[in-house]
Amino acid sequence: ANMHDIQHPKKEFFFFALCKLCHVAIFFGIRLMAGLPLTHVLIGYLAMSFVNSILFVLFFAGTHFADVCLFPERPEGGQIPLTYAEHAMLASLDWDALDPVSNFLVGGINAHAAHHLFPHVSHVHYPAITKIIAEAAKEFHIPYNQTSFGGMVLSHFELLYKLRLRHPDMNGLKIVSVPAA
Repeated sequence: ANMHDIQHPKKEFFFFALCKLCHVAIFFGIRLMAGLPLTHVLIGYLAMSFVNSILFVLFFAGTHFADVCLFPERPEGGQIPLTYAEHAMLASLDWDALDPVSNFLVGGINAHAAHHLFPHVSHVHYPAITKIIAEAAKEFHIPYNQTSFGGMVLSHFELLYKLRLRHPDMNGLKIVSVPAA
């Protein structure tokens, strides 16, 4: 409901187009001025775009669409009887959340529970926040999903495999009924 009738100022469209034009001009211009053949520059640009797109989708999809994530069931005609924080914990997967190198390289998206629970806090604080989240989850008996990068990738593809089967119960997909509060 909050995404209807959004009107952006025309100057924002102009600025967006200008930035895209500058990006393409810089990427291609510098390489072409350096004497690289256009075909090599184009292949490099497409390869870079492909790798970036795959990583982007994997980082974001893998943190929610994973075999270990729970998908709360909405009661008929009602809302899921969970708080935002409870839902974020059930439906998120952290990977290498305490690793400073991973946190630096992906800007904290690996600490996905912290990302959802504290969206206005800088990712440099996510490792410390993640420790607190894990302790609180244990104390309040709320699942906290965490794994390695490889575990996240594997869990994502395990979920995709289960979803492709189209079995009525999604072949073990963890859909949970949450008792009404």
